[in-house]
Amino acid sequence: MQEQLIGVDVSKDTLDICLWPAQASLRIGNGRGEIKRWLKSLALGTRIAMESTGAFHQLLAELAAQMGMRPYVLNPKRVWHAARGDGRRSKTDRIDAQVIAKFLADHLDSLHEWRPGSAIQREIGELQRRRHCLERHVTALHMSLKTVHGLGNEVAAVETSLKQAMHAIDLRIDLLGELDQTIADKSALLQTVPAIGRVGALSLATLFERIPFASDDAVVAFVGLDVRACDSGTRRGKRHLTKLGPAYLRKQIWLMGFAGSHTKVYRPIYEALVAKGFKFTEAATILGRRILRIAWAIWRTGKCFDPARFAAQG
Repeated sequence: MQEQLIGVDVSKDTLDICLWPAQASLRIGNGRGEIKRWLKSLALGTRIAMESTGAFHQLLAELAAQMGMRPYVLNPKRVWHAARGDGRRSKTDRIDAQVIAKFLADHLDSLHEWRPGSAIQREIGELQRRRHCLERHVTALHMSLKTVHGLGNEVAAVETSLKQAMHAIDLRIDLLGELDQTIADKSALLQTVPAIGRVGALSLATLFERIPFASDDAVVAFVGLDVRACDSGTRRGKRHLTKLGPAYLRKQIWLMGFAGSHTKVYRPIYEALVAKGFKFTEAATILGRRILRIAWAIWRTGKCFDPARFAAQG
């Protein structure tokens, strides 16, 4: 008997559900009570896929994991490209649920189940995403209004308020990191790596604790710092980052590369990249990616960063 797979299109108020391969559809409310009643009607271990929606999918994913299901949280960009490849001409919530269910069926062997992590880890991740959102709005506000005259005091007041909110988030993240002893210990270990500060170490410690990556390549791919080739015949196209992972993590890794370019340990690597023709942003990104690989190795081995060993490896 073929295993039943489920695709769910999540919105703020409703869940559109597709049962695969029958493609039977139903709609329920996106509330705790309705979701629980529906999940109780399913067999244990049922695979349920949904797109990452920021916040709206969180309740379904958490309840599914708690009630013995196997949830998968998909990257919306990958699902969108798959829908185009299948020749989908229309877009409705019901069709989106079908697309998600088919994507789960087609890629079942290569997808990884969503892991909720502890309550503290989930809150840290949520706060980090919200902080990144605030930071983007502060930058956008500053760029949009910097040429507007007569509003300097008002704009400064808004920016100050948003920065105070970011600072409050930082304090909350620090407190949560201290409450989880494993994250606190691993964060301290990661801070032995040059260019990894308190914020970056806490982000990486939370990530590595929640997801059991098989290799440093898997870590790089998750963050979206892996390179997409575009070659055809004798033509070698320009390389681009896939950017399929969390944007806030990519920014933190880039900042690590930027900070690393000014350190004695990494400066020769940065200068060699610039000498090869890489621009400043590109060189900092490449260096940040290398620091990310080092951080994962430190996490995996439990040993502090050794400058002598790093120098010997080149």
